[in-house]
Amino acid sequence: MDDPSLHHPPEPALEDLKEQVRSLRHVLNLVLIAALITTAGVSLFFYRQTSLMKRQIDARQAALIESQTKERDVVLKGIEVFRQYGARDPVYASNILARFGLTPAPPTNAPVAPAPAKR
Repeated sequence: MDDPSLHHPPEPALEDLKEQVRSLRHVLNLVLIAALITTAGVSLFFYRQTSLMKRQIDARQAALIESQTKERDVVLKGIEVFRQYGARDPVYASNILARFGLTPAPPTNAPVAPAPAKR
């Protein structure tokens, strides 16, 4: 019934291969965990960089809009001054204002303010 030839002790090469497979699985698991941790770290880094860049871009856009608004007001005031001067000087009006497509301001019939009295 129990034939000793049927129960062979495992061969050393087979046991060695099983140990190598276990070792390879262990290494593979470690590599997969390391890859997961590295991927999570890189993703977190890129997320933070993206958030930081978005805040910087938003701040710069707000500053640009504010700057353009102030600059526009200054330019419009300057143009109005040029137009008023063009109403008083026909040479300036015909040369400079015409070149930029601006019309002189309509003349005002307001009287000239009197000079302050001297004491």
